[in-house]
Amino acid sequence: MDYFVLKDYKKEEPKKLNKKKVVKMTLIMFGFAIVVLLASMYIGNSEFRGWTDKYILGKEITENTGAIINIDSESNPYIYAYDRFIVVLNRNHLQSYGGGGSKESDIELTITNPLFASNGRYLCVAEKGGNKIYLISGEHILWQKDLEGEISQISVNRNGYVSVSHKSMVKLYNNDGKELATAHLSSTYPIDTAVSNDNSELAIAEINYSGNLLQSNIKIISVDKTVSDPDNAVIYTYKSEKKNIITKIYYQDGNTLMCMLDNGIVKRVGDESSEETKFDTNTLFADINLNGHTVEVKKIQSGLFSAEAQIEIKPVGRANPNVYMTNFIPKDINVYDSMIAINAGTEVDFINTNGWLIKKYTSTRNIKDVVMCGSVAGIVYKDKIEIVNF
Repeated sequence: MDYFVLKDYKKEEPKKLNKKKVVKMTLIMFGFAIVVLLASMYIGNSEFRGWTDKYILGKEITENTGAIINIDSESNPYIYAYDRFIVVLNRNHLQSYGGGGSKESDIELTITNPLFASNGRYLCVAEKGGNKIYLISGEHILWQKDLEGEISQISVNRNGYVSVSHKSMVKLYNNDGKELATAHLSSTYPIDTAVSNDNSELAIAEINYSGNLLQSNIKIISVDKTVSDPDNAVIYTYKSEKKNIITKIYYQDGNTLMCMLDNGIVKRVGDESSEETKFDTNTLFADINLNGHTVEVKKIQSGLFSAEAQIEIKPVGRANPNVYMTNFIPKDINVYDSMIAINAGTEVDFINTNGWLIKKYTSTRNIKDVVMCGSVAGIVYKDKIEIVNF
């Protein structure tokens, strides 16, 4: 016999609406929509972006708002930047200044006409046309040498490995000053050198003046093979067309060698080379010393008596560049890692490789030069350096 038990079901009361929770969710969604709208306007509307940069984000700064380093214009000092320092070489003294403008070191160097090269925390200084060379990091000279012949070119990689061209050879030293390799140039002249980031390759851009037409090449030398198998130490050679001259080489990440010519930029990975950028008649400047990017500045005629510039920052291996527009024709550009300084003479725009404005510096005086490193830049005038911090 089946038994059925009747349960006493209570009628469920309708749940009360939590008004506070609804209001909170509505405000969050409204705020999110506003953020998306503003972000879309900032990206797509250049006038709104300029207004926001100036009045909301405070990206525009003017002369005399940063720390000042006074310099003696009569002694014609040399100004450079590396790591986190602005450095001033004057009367055989290399003085380093931090982002606050205070002097952090004073190193005595026997250098009067310097060649500078830097990478990360390493600074290499040599006497152009002389025989002295120094490797510096922070407050210390790591090593120094007197070489035979006249020094014409230097470079340093992120690990402090230094290549130096002098006489008819290129030498490679590690960060302790130990000589690792020597390349002899019989009939060519070195234009530029670079050491790969894993220290395994020495690249030499060279030019041959002996023929009717100039011929420039790049030789890649295996550092290990210079000792173990010197006859086969050259593992790759790139020859440009005789009418085109190689002007600069630089190792980016992944041992990608970027090569700048007078008509474009070529990329070398492994045993393959490919054209990255082709310059045209509107190209004003270009550079390859960036992290995973190249930059090209083009003149754009915007009116009968006016022109502007288009800054194209191209990720290596990709077709579409990031673009930044200026309403002036730049005097020159400076690059470091992922930053680009566009100097207009009385204005400097600091942008990143995404094409976004980081800082805009304006002045009533003529800007002599701009030097830049990882976290600071120096706006160089005749009698002072003003520091811009990022």
